Amino acid sequence: MCIRDRDEKEQQETVAGEADVIGNSEEKQSNEDQYEYKLAGVVVHTGVAEFGHYYSYINVDRDDPRLKKKNVSRQRWCEFNDSLIRDFNPKNIDKECYGGAASSDSQDDFGWEKSGKENFKNAYMLVYERRIKQKLRLAPSNDYEREFLNKYINTKPNETVVTKAQQQQADGKQEGEEMLEVDYYEIKKYVPSNICQQVWKDNDRFLLELHVFNDDFFRFIRNICTSIPLPYNNQVVYAKHAEIDEEGKKIYKNLVNVLANVIFQVAVRSHDNNGVGDIFYFLKQLLSLCPEEALPFFQKHVHSNLKTALGMFITCPDGTIRGNCSNLILHSINIMINYYQITELDPQIAGESSKAGEVAPKLQAERMITKFLQDQLLQL
Repeated sequence: MCIRDRDEKEQQETVAGEADVIGNSEEKQSNEDQYEYKLAGVVVHTGVAEFGHYYSYINVDRDDPRLKKKNVSRQRWCEFNDSLIRDFNPKNIDKECYGGAASSDSQDDFGWEKSGKENFKNAYMLVYERRIKQKLRLAPSNDYEREFLNKYINTKPNETVVTKAQQQQADGKQEGEEMLEVDYYEIKKYVPSNICQQVWKDNDRFLLELHVFNDDFFRFIRNICTSIPLPYNNQVVYAKHAEIDEEGKKIYKNLVNVLANVIFQVAVRSHDNNGVGDIFYFLKQLLSLCPEEALPFFQKHVHSNLKTALGMFITCPDGTIRGNCSNLILHSINIMINYYQITELDPQIAGESSKAGEVAPKLQAERMITKFLQDQLLQL
């Protein structure tokens, strides 16, 4: 869809020509003509109808008075994709938002040719901004409002003050009242202090994730893991787990808690997670060595946060996180099935409730696994 503006002369001729026919619609037409519509952003859906991921392309220069007259394609656009924020060339909107078969010269993020392949990126919503063409008329009524206008308007007084004669003729105002005419885009940006503080907090959090939760952080965690020797094991449940001494079990248990928190609180929110696969592998090894820890792990990070867990390995846009999370959850289920010798699951027990401490670990594991599988089926 294309929206173009008409020049002033064409607008006047149109309004004058229709005045005799539509009467009062002249005022409506005049009000409508004071606005223009410009593309401000695009919400993109990548995936299929059943599932996918949403992100946005936004024109971040659209409110800059110095650039407002530039063509949209010459203004700066950015991609906002969860924690990833990067520059975007609006000339590529057709390649990134139109879907269909990829063009012959298009490439993916890794530089591979996509010619002939299906493009699953489609514009889901176009966001237009309605902008005021005519100047705003402001009438300060007290010293506070005058001070505010002087502070946040980028225009000279002799260019904005309407004479008293013009003021009285146009609005019937009393002599002595002030009237300012200013361009909407000449008003300085004003952000309330409470919103400004919240933005600063969000920026601090973003910088923390960007500069701390990166590959160096995960390399540090991997070095800690590899410094602790583990017995060789290629089974779901370590055959000699009962022979591990109490000191060794304590170390393994603490590592399970640390790595689980790293994965579910840090890795899933970090963009730079190239080495996170080793942490998932090490955690699975620890759960096999201490099979009794699979139940509290599953209860805390999956059963009690089922919505988050399902989102991590079903709808998470990061394929590395999604694949490793699904393998970790399935591995913990297999450990509980083997360790507690679960032979069947009764769908009726998932909804049963009882006081904490009154349920045997085996029955508790059966209930949580059954509930998890039932919720999985509801997602299909």
